[in-house]
Amino acid sequence: MTANMYGIPTCDTVRKARKWLTENGIDYAFIHVRENTPPKSQIEHWVASLGAAKMVNKRSTTWKNLSDTDRAEAESGDTTAVLLANPTLIKRPVLEYGDVLDVGFSLSLIHISEPTRPERIGVYVLLVKKKRWGGGGGGGGGGGG
Repeated sequence: MTANMYGIPTCDTVRKARKWLTENGIDYAFIHVRENTPPKSQIEHWVASLGAAKMVNKRSTTWKNLSDTDRAEAESGDTTAVLLANPTLIKRPVLEYGDVLDVGFSLSLIHISEPTRPERIGVYVLLVKKKRWGGGGGGGGGGGG
């Protein structure tokens, strides 16, 4: 099984995550959300799993240029519709591996053994464990933060 990473190639965080995956010998498919916007059902799943607050990139230029009405809709209305209409608003990178989902990337949050924040063990750690030790299949854990 290959991980899927969703983002835009010019995003610094996406670049760091891609570099880390490559350096750790982890296979992944990159999906450019501006060119291949995920289907509505997939974005709905992301929002339902992680919450609108974690899926909307409020630091983006797109967010800053949205109308107040669209911002309100993204925060507490139909978040999926706003993300579909403005895919660069999707916080990135989104990484899926089987049924494990994570958004964002920070080396300081990746702990391979004896994690100090076990709730944050997501798909990145799962992929490293699978690569290094052959374990850590799909299921459970994941998500957020």
